[in-house]
Amino acid sequence: MKKLLLKFNRLLLFTMLTLFGIKGMAQVNISFPEAVFTDVATIAKGGSSPTIMNKLIALVDNTPAGQSIHMSIYMITYQPLMDALKNAETRGVNLHIIVDMSRSDPQTTNASSLPWLQNNLTNSEIVVTTNDVSSNAINHHKHVLFSGITTTAGLVTNVTFQTSHNFTTSDMSKVQDALIFNEADVYQAFLSNWNVMKQYAASGMRLNFTYTAFDFPSINTKLAFFPRIVGGVHDGSDNILESLNALTDVANAKIRVAMSDWTDSRPAIVDKLIALRNQGATIEVFAKDAAGTQTKAKLNQLKALGATVRIFNLSTDGQAVFNIHAKMMLIEGTWNGQSNAKIILTGTHNYTDGALKTNNEVLVTLINSSLFNAYSTYFNSIKEALPTLQLLAWNFNTLNTSGSEINLLSTQTTGGLFNSNLLRGTGFKGNGLSKGMGGVKDQAKNLTMSVTRADAIANEDYFEFNISPKPSKKIALSNLEYVVRRSSTAAPKTGAWMYVVEDNGVKGPLQTISTADITFTNGPTLSAGFQQTPVDLSQIQDLQNLGAGKKVYLRLYFWGATTLTSTFGLGPYSVNNGNSVVLNGDVLADEASNEKVLLGWEFATSNNGGNAAGNELSYEASTATGVESTSITRGAGLKEYELVRGFSSIPQVLTPDKQAAIDGESYLEFKMKPKANYTLALTNLYAKMRRSSNGGAKSSFRWMYSLDGTNFIPLGTTDDEFVNNYTEGLDQPSISLANVVALQQLQNNQEVTFRLYVWGFTAGVGTGTFAIGRSKNGFDDALFITGTATYIAPLPVRLTKFEAKKSYHSVLLSWSTATEKDNSHFEVLRSADGKNWNAIARINGVGNSNKLNHYNAVDKMPLAGTNFYQLKQVDFNGDNELSEIKAIDFKLGESTTLSANYSSSVLTVNVHTTVKGNANFTLSDIGGKKIISRQYTLVNGNNTVSIPANLQNGVYVLMMNNGLAKEAIKVLVRN
Repeated sequence: MKKLLLKFNRLLLFTMLTLFGIKGMAQVNISFPEAVFTDVATIAKGGSSPTIMNKLIALVDNTPAGQSIHMSIYMITYQPLMDALKNAETRGVNLHIIVDMSRSDPQTTNASSLPWLQNNLTNSEIVVTTNDVSSNAINHHKHVLFSGITTTAGLVTNVTFQTSHNFTTSDMSKVQDALIFNEADVYQAFLSNWNVMKQYAASGMRLNFTYTAFDFPSINTKLAFFPRIVGGVHDGSDNILESLNALTDVANAKIRVAMSDWTDSRPAIVDKLIALRNQGATIEVFAKDAAGTQTKAKLNQLKALGATVRIFNLSTDGQAVFNIHAKMMLIEGTWNGQSNAKIILTGTHNYTDGALKTNNEVLVTLINSSLFNAYSTYFNSIKEALPTLQLLAWNFNTLNTSGSEINLLSTQTTGGLFNSNLLRGTGFKGNGLSKGMGGVKDQAKNLTMSVTRADAIANEDYFEFNISPKPSKKIALSNLEYVVRRSSTAAPKTGAWMYVVEDNGVKGPLQTISTADITFTNGPTLSAGFQQTPVDLSQIQDLQNLGAGKKVYLRLYFWGATTLTSTFGLGPYSVNNGNSVVLNGDVLADEASNEKVLLGWEFATSNNGGNAAGNELSYEASTATGVESTSITRGAGLKEYELVRGFSSIPQVLTPDKQAAIDGESYLEFKMKPKANYTLALTNLYAKMRRSSNGGAKSSFRWMYSLDGTNFIPLGTTDDEFVNNYTEGLDQPSISLANVVALQQLQNNQEVTFRLYVWGFTAGVGTGTFAIGRSKNGFDDALFITGTATYIAPLPVRLTKFEAKKSYHSVLLSWSTATEKDNSHFEVLRSADGKNWNAIARINGVGNSNKLNHYNAVDKMPLAGTNFYQLKQVDFNGDNELSEIKAIDFKLGESTTLSANYSSSVLTVNVHTTVKGNANFTLSDIGGKKIISRQYTLVNGNNTVSIPANLQNGVYVLMMNNGLAKEAIKVLVRN
């Protein structure tokens, strides 16, 4: 009886609504088919775009009594939508809702919303799915079917709403699309699938679900409902590949992809894109860093072939987050034999194995749809997106400023950037401004008040800060937010933001951000400060893609004061506040950077599985290709100390000076070694360090290196002091390694040991701490070395021995090979300094051999001093490889038989010999360049030889050779 009464009430309500209209309901204005998208610009800035959810709620709100709504949803938590469903039930709409609870993600997300729906929609059908096709299978659908909707054009039936968007708040911050149809065939196909889902919701999906595809040529629409199985088995086909394989005239084709999830389980898709690109197709791909490792590598390969590829960041490790959740592909070209075709592939179908073989999904294909232009425009908006995050910020409340500070370090510096300071130009000096940074005209330097922008520039009336990326990073600036505080109406009232770009230490000209001056706006209380209109930086090309070595100075010039004593400042006055100066933008990996990070430690997300506690006994580094893995450790004079996101130490011995630190082993240490067939050339060492407040005002440090692990050579020119105890640590001046010859050709597994010696902690043993760090996030190396790692492919000639031996006044060189392939010849190279080489002999190889072969050569005229020898093995095709270096020393020592002195343009040589005959006298400079060569006849006993010579000041080498013996001495010339 109760059910009959409920049906009667619903019928009565429907009749009344039909007769008198749905009073108070804003009828939806819609044209079919329609596409709806979340707003890319909003999402790029970290915002939320409710456009798709608002459209769905409008459709629900305009479903009249007596009509039906069928929904199938993966995750639902958005309360306004659930409230709309409750209202729909109340007014007599028949609701049928499938909610997924198959796996942990929907079980967690829907944990509260599913009971809410069950408790509040008591007159509706609520079905729970637990997909049993596999242990990871889910109901991934996101569609809503409306039997009828009231629109501005009247009642429209058979409406299908299909989207990539889960019905959650978090999905509003992602790139999403939605389609709305009112085609009866499309509606019935989705409804048929809905009923299958209901039938096998609890069990039986694996054995009873059959992949179903619909083709509606009259409306140029294809639907495919997954999983693609028959009798629980995948049929072996891939819908995405089928669409790509349908392309002909590939050189004139264009493929664009914006994809949410792309795992390594579907490699054939990216392989096909690579093949199409090799055939000349235009390809653009937008994915995100959650993609599979191999997939990202292949996408980068696609990029190297000339395709447009952009992999957006999804994690929060220092780069701006931009989450693509759409699953779209746009194809233009000759497709399935139809020229100039325009294809949209969308739906819920990711490029994953699960989407193809186990999940309940839908793939929608639209051919020459009127919606193509809308999708194309949306795709281009993704292409132009500039994701942003907070790069730098100053919170004067956190800093607890007096306002007179000379400079202020930023309270927020995102990972991948060097520290930044806010300071004044020379035209203004510090002036008290609690919780702000104040300035007043420096009358000791300039009594002139600035009236125009030109005056302010000339008088250096500005506030300034800079931004600079670390090596292997680049930055793009988006906008600048700031708060201005004027002490009175007499303070500067007009301003302009300007910038200077510095490139490797060379500053460019002052540039204008906007030609229009800024008139500073005031809040209700003038002295409290007021948020100004943000400054758009995104359209200034100079401020985009700024790589390592670039630094941007941003300056706020101000003028228009009427008194010299009025205060102008950044930030409010004497109040708690949020950030007063904020620079927004993005930090990206710079793949084109010449300065690569070879070895680095970040302590925030870390290889070791989480934030570093700081007291780890050792900590593994991230290494580039070609560098052996290594860890940072402590010497015996330091003990571990806890400091999250850093590597912290506390002294165990008293070290008042550097020698005490060396003797007491007060150091941090790591080793660096190239892998086989790699050569390393090191350029710079960077470190962020933190010292505790009780570490002492003069605590100091010095980096050193060693090639043998015992003898350490200092790096840099002087010892350095810890500058302060800033909690997050400060970037220290970089240490140049480029001029250290020993660190430019590290090869053959040669190992270098680096040590950071520390001393001068005045608080005593066991109290003053210091740390490497702290890392801001997983994008921020606190310690790293840059340089290049060059791979030298091993040639197929295996050298088993290379020796050099002194034999009287000659050098005997010998070597052996175990195998040879295409070996043309060997060149014997000699050098006086280990840098400049000359070939002194060429020995032919045997070509190809699998047996031991022996070779030798003789240097009959070695240089005076040290002779360096190296073998150059050359293949028939010109490829070559160098051996290790050998050294033989012909010392320029004291001689009892040969002496010389130079005076008045004559070199006088005294020789004592027991051998009668001719002797050659050769004078060379210290580099081995021959200057004079003469032959004289000597007699037994003492001989004096006068050699005319015009010599400059310097050291020369005189060699006498009588055919039986050689003697060489140094000759010092001082005119």
